[in-house]
Amino acid sequence: MRILAKLAPESASVELLRPLRATLQNPEVAKALAHLPLLNAGVVAIALNPVLLAASTPKLLTEIAESPPEKYRACTADLLDDTLRMLRIVYPDRGTPKLQSIARLREMHDGVSVEYLRRKNPRLREFRLPRPPLRGTAEIVPLCTVEELIHEGNAQNNCVATYAERVQHRGIFIYRVLKPERATLSIVRSAAGDWQIGELKRRSNAAVSPITRQLVENWLDEYALSA
Repeated sequence: MRILAKLAPESASVELLRPLRATLQNPEVAKALAHLPLLNAGVVAIALNPVLLAASTPKLLTEIAESPPEKYRACTADLLDDTLRMLRIVYPDRGTPKLQSIARLREMHDGVSVEYLRRKNPRLREFRLPRPPLRGTAEIVPLCTVEELIHEGNAQNNCVATYAERVQHRGIFIYRVLKPERATLSIVRSAAGDWQIGELKRRSNAAVSPITRQLVENWLDEYALSA
């Protein structure tokens, strides 16, 4: 198929190609992807999920397709999935939004997370989180309780505490990065089964420096090699 030929080499894998080929049999999915200049892991993750695709506009998909980090990690798909999950809980009668940009998605995510936490906080504090899969270091510290997640969210002005349910179900784990700069790290499973960066942000979701990202990637690589 012509659409499959657009898939970035860095994103091509058996885990993606097989379900993508099947999904493209759906004319609506094929139509949504036909206009894109290329495909990557981020676009494919949305295309494979009808709920996420329904909330995505051509403009958003194009922005994801042109984002270099999305070749390797479906960051926006994870953010969109989390946003829609909270919207269903906080505003059950609201229809599916149509997102025009990643910036708008982040804005919506941060906005609904405040109300989500307000409603869910009493129950969230009762959660008993599983032990993080990777030991931390002096610079990368695992967050092991809901209280630590809430404190991290307050300190870093982010909504990391809303991930408590996903941590409880082992879908994501959160770490506090102290050096070379203060940041919040989430790790998720890749299609190959190893742990990779989900998100890595400074206060207020600002981007980290290449040095910080390299330090975290080196830490993950050490565990992958020793596994």
